[in-house]
Amino acid sequence: DLNLTPSAGNYVDHEALFSGEPAGDPATPARVWRLAPQAYKAFIFRLSNELQLHVDMRWIMAPWAGSNYSTADRIDQAEIEAHLRTCKLMLSRMMPLVINNKLKIRSLHPVYKAGKNATAAQIQAAVKESFQKILRQPPSATKMQQYSQLLTNDLKTYEPSRAIERFLTKVLFYPSVLYRVETPIAGSQRSIMPPRRLARAIAYSLTYSEPDEGLRKAVAAGKLSTKEDVRREVQRLLTATTPYGQDVKLTADQRAKLDALNHE
Repeated sequence: DLNLTPSAGNYVDHEALFSGEPAGDPATPARVWRLAPQAYKAFIFRLSNELQLHVDMRWIMAPWAGSNYSTADRIDQAEIEAHLRTCKLMLSRMMPLVINNKLKIRSLHPVYKAGKNATAAQIQAAVKESFQKILRQPPSATKMQQYSQLLTNDLKTYEPSRAIERFLTKVLFYPSVLYRVETPIAGSQRSIMPPRRLARAIAYSLTYSEPDEGLRKAVAAGKLSTKEDVRREVQRLLTATTPYGQDVKLTADQRAKLDALNHE
């Protein structure tokens, strides 16, 4: 039959292409969002307050104008440079505090004093506290090794203040500062998100703020891993005021969807 020849575009059997049942459940889509401009500025505001940097927020501009899939609207060179300018402003306030042992990340000062003679324990303590104070999360074993090695190498190459500045710049460029990542649990094609990413997804879906204390406690206690856990935290946020005075408000459509979820 001529219609089944490759030249007719039918070399592969039509039924083999378009018929049959799916082999299994579809995989959970992995999504990466750029943070909303308001969320980016809220992060800088929180950091300035907690570390007592006294940054004038009128000088802080979000690197982009909207929040979109990063696959459609990637962070380009101009936006990276805009974020780098913000980092330089933050570091201009942080480094004098590190040198004078007044920065809230206290473990950085011993590294500054020791320079290239800093011990592995001192460097690891600095990495851990920097992650906790800046990113509100502990470093994974992989990140601990990676960032510790970076700081160790830089201390051997640069003056201590420059090495620490380079280290803090890398922390301020951590993906969660710029992106909201939504992926299934590692090793799974279809699953709920890992607790920490799930907390960020909930927080940034309802507010412009990072996960609040309630969400962070739920993650730490292992109480953010089921559909019921998500419903509990969403309902809590709907009746709470988030950090920086941002009231959580839903549109009529969002409210209807939540009501439907509650009646399942």
